[in-house]
Amino acid sequence: MRRRHLTTVREEPDRKPRSSDLAVYSMVTATAVLSYANSLHGDFVHDDIPAIVTNADVLGTGPLKQLFLNDFWGAPMSDYNSHKSYRPLTTLSFSVNTGRRAIKEQTDIWTVATPEESPVRRQPIE
Repeated sequence: MRRRHLTTVREEPDRKPRSSDLAVYSMVTATAVLSYANSLHGDFVHDDIPAIVTNADVLGTGPLKQLFLNDFWGAPMSDYNSHKSYRPLTTLSFSVNTGRRAIKEQTDIWTVATPEESPVRRQPIE
């Protein structure tokens, strides 16, 4: 049996991007950013409530070890009603993001509050 040679793909040597290439990349990036920009400050909906808002592993109310023993929804993997959806890195990333959001909200409160409204008042230097 005789072998057939496959055609080779030739690459262009050191081709610089054209302005039309950059325009296409810019349009794709702008479309992606604009499509999801309105979701950055939105509320949690549907399955976000049990997965993030009420999940003790995400909120950090339980020990970190428990995050690796529970399923995605915060139920113990050994529980009969557990979905057995084991995603500890996703849950950990939700926890980190929730913590950052809480820190950001506290920072916003401190920067917006006036001295009269501030929960902590500075003592005058005498």
